[in-house]
Amino acid sequence: LLVGDADEWIDAVHPEDRADVVSGLTSLYGGEPTELTYRVAAPGGAERWLTTHSDVIARDGEGRPMHVAGSVVDITELQHTNTQLRMLLDSMGDGYFTLTPEWVFGFVNRRAGEMLGWDPDQLVGTNVWEAFPDASQSAFGEQYGRAMDGEEVEFEAFYAGLEAWYEV
Repeated sequence: LLVGDADEWIDAVHPEDRADVVSGLTSLYGGEPTELTYRVAAPGGAERWLTTHSDVIARDGEGRPMHVAGSVVDITELQHTNTQLRMLLDSMGDGYFTLTPEWVFGFVNRRAGEMLGWDPDQLVGTNVWEAFPDASQSAFGEQYGRAMDGEEVEFEAFYAGLEAWYEV
């Protein structure tokens, strides 16, 4: 998608994504390299998913951005595949979640949310040890640490915070 000016480009961004894009542009113009993922209306009306990486590389004498370097990648097919995978994982009867190396929930399916007593969308982006502080000093903390180190683990433990047994 090529456009002539920023307003024309913003108009092409999906209405639900505009606020995030404008916030990202504000950060970019403030001097922070920016990564954004958003939807646009492509010529002919088709919706496309894009991810962009941008950085201001030149400013004028008053500090205003003059030149921005970056990349734009169409990730529409990847987004469709991710959507299908999420639907599959949400339909499972087992609880399933992922953690980043920083111990942040990256994905939580519906069943895991029920088992953990949280809305899955509220857990995503939350540090597991902040959500379940006493778990870090339990079998869960020990075993998850081993898993983060690349070891395959399988265990069963009681979590007092939820008064429940879990097979992991």
